Amino acid sequence: DDLVDEAMAIIVDEIEDEDEDEDGRRSWGGSYPGRAQNKERDFLGGYERVVRDYFSGADSVYDEIDFERRWVLERENFNKVRDAIVGKGSFVYSRNATKKPQIHPLCRILACIRVLSYGSSADSVDDYLRIGESTTSAAVKEFAELVIENFESDYLGYPKEERLRRVLEYNERRGFRGMFACWDCSHWRWKNTPVSQAGQHKGRKEGKTLVQESVVGHDLYCYYHAFGFPGSCNDINVLERSETVFKFLKNEYSLQAPENWTVNGRTRDWLYFLTDGIYPSWAIFCKPYPRDDTDPKHLYFSKKQEGARKDVERFFSVLAEEFGILQKPLRNWYMQDISNIVKCCVILHNMNVASRTARDIAGDGIGQWWEDRAFQRNFPGIANAAANPNSKSLFAPMIRGAGVGNENEGRGEVGAASSISLGEHEGQTRAFLVAARHYRTHLAAQPSE
Repeated sequence: DDLVDEAMAIIVDEIEDEDEDEDGRRSWGGSYPGRAQNKERDFLGGYERVVRDYFSGADSVYDEIDFERRWVLERENFNKVRDAIVGKGSFVYSRNATKKPQIHPLCRILACIRVLSYGSSADSVDDYLRIGESTTSAAVKEFAELVIENFESDYLGYPKEERLRRVLEYNERRGFRGMFACWDCSHWRWKNTPVSQAGQHKGRKEGKTLVQESVVGHDLYCYYHAFGFPGSCNDINVLERSETVFKFLKNEYSLQAPENWTVNGRTRDWLYFLTDGIYPSWAIFCKPYPRDDTDPKHLYFSKKQEGARKDVERFFSVLAEEFGILQKPLRNWYMQDISNIVKCCVILHNMNVASRTARDIAGDGIGQWWEDRAFQRNFPGIANAAANPNSKSLFAPMIRGAGVGNENEGRGEVGAASSISLGEHEGQTRAFLVAARHYRTHLAAQPSE
């Protein structure tokens, strides 16, 4: 027994010596058991800051233009998303065991939209919204799933009869009777491609990519969307495995025209799509003539077809501008998460397009409204001077001189516009003045509050 006790004592001493050596090595790195200490993030303070900046009505620090630019969605659409999501999943009001309020659902939604719109890291919203990196990453995935669950049926898919009628009328005015939309693909870079799949995701350019297939209308509304094809696929490969084509074949999506239409003496009852030259010669695809075709009529048709087909190219560019997360290589690991995020971006984009279209139908002048919004954002100095010609703005004398908003337009209060020295950028400045004149005319036509 004494020998056993002595042996056990020696073993214990050796184990303790190893632990001391390990503790000494940990001074320069390595992982530790347990979890990091919680930070006192002041969730209530973050919520109050957001409310003061954007949700205090007329007393808000930032106006509607700032809200739409920073949070992508118009106020009406944002409220629609918030009402549908709050109370589901992690987007709920809660308190911890000490009765302290936890992350407010509004802050969690704004954090998700900020990551999607700016393409920023999950950690970047911590200093303003008081939400940690891991919490934001999980919230973005859940946010995308909830948006798809609540709004996919309303903002993706075959258009309703009234919308389809307006689309066909517009395309007929462009010279394409019976045309529904444009069909094309785009590549998005994927940073964390699994090594085992690196070859099949090698795109045309540097890096690994994923392919998005979209069918887009003239107003940049996306009707059909498919995502997740390997970057090594071209448009033909994508078409062969396209879910959109399968749904057409199963009659889940109808291509039946509301009424028959006739072109070149031939009557048809199916709608068609504009595509580029790589697509097959199907009856539902309208392609340009080959490049070596020198027939003047064919060249003219190809020019018009390529011009109209740019709608889908514009859609991909606008989508990337609206949602910065698509401009950078996608950082998520799992395909389902990436697919949900891209589809969520498409749905939110469609919500804004649908709102602008609704205002146009209501007679609120979507064209003028959009020009005013863009003019205010891009040229705030001239916009303010146009609204208040008597202000001390640098542009006010030029606007008065150009006769902006004046009955005797062209003569003005100070003098003719030709008598004003506008410097080397005279042509550009006069174009701004013309825009300011239209902007002020529109302001004068609005009813006073």
